Amino acid sequence: LVPVGKVTGIRIFTDGIMVLGTGYVNGKDGHIYEPSKRALRTSDLILEANNEKVDDKNSLINIVEKAGDKDVTLKINRKGNIIYEKITPILSNEDEYKIGIWVRDSTQGIGTITYYNPSTGNYGALGHGIVDVDTSELMTVRTGKLLKSNISCIKKGERGTPGELMGIIIDTARTNFGSVIKNTGYGIFGKLNDRYKKSIQTPETDIALKEEIKLGKAYIYSDVLGDGIEKYEIEIQSVNTLSYDISKGVIIKITDKRLLEATNGIVQGMSGSPIIQNGKIIGAVTHVFVNDPTKGYGIFIENMLKEEKKI
Repeated sequence: LVPVGKVTGIRIFTDGIMVLGTGYVNGKDGHIYEPSKRALRTSDLILEANNEKVDDKNSLINIVEKAGDKDVTLKINRKGNIIYEKITPILSNEDEYKIGIWVRDSTQGIGTITYYNPSTGNYGALGHGIVDVDTSELMTVRTGKLLKSNISCIKKGERGTPGELMGIIIDTARTNFGSVIKNTGYGIFGKLNDRYKKSIQTPETDIALKEEIKLGKAYIYSDVLGDGIEKYEIEIQSVNTLSYDISKGVIIKITDKRLLEATNGIVQGMSGSPIIQNGKIIGAVTHVFVNDPTKGYGIFIENMLKEEKKI
């Protein structure tokens, strides 16, 4: 595997439109309606409306408007089961037909690429899944991309308040690093484009299985400070080979003075930073301790590789 440590922008588009909740429609007739109240549930994925594929919010709005006061039949993925519901749009006081729902069709953020696998052409990143901020559900991916991010500042972590990398995501053909194919509890996976693969300068390394991990000194790779990918010293404080939480196999503590000075420890956006011990990649940073930003969890690299094989 080639450990990476590149901070990147991540933009994903959901496989269907995720329902965040249902609400009211103020009708043109002066009455208040809840047309979707019993038909839709939070975290439902709307796949089709009146037999037309729904890829984004605008396509659903257009289908509802076209239907007028006639029923709209929705094809829904509800926790893996396909169901159909009919909803009658309401003419609102804004002269638009509405069905009274809040939805999301995409999300974006900043994270870290963990590794590139030359034998498969795939990468793994984050070490944990991308969940919806409102529903806490793992977001299903229709399509997605890794993009260049310019970090403008680092909000340091404090006890009780996690820090974060703050910046902008640049979405152009030249700043596209690769695709996002899968979002799982083990991280996100996809393909890197050839141009970005050629820019990776870290050497290929062996992997270490969880039984090989030792307590004590290790390193993470990260370009969090914006000066290129660098090694930062950490300490492995605990290894839990029986952990039921797949993303919390090891406990690490940041000991590198440069990194502590800049971030106070682990901040949001560093998830996915590869962990190296004795010249082998052992896992990736996944979470920070809220009550101690110098400490956090990591996932075993073998767990990410098992999931990558399912692409």
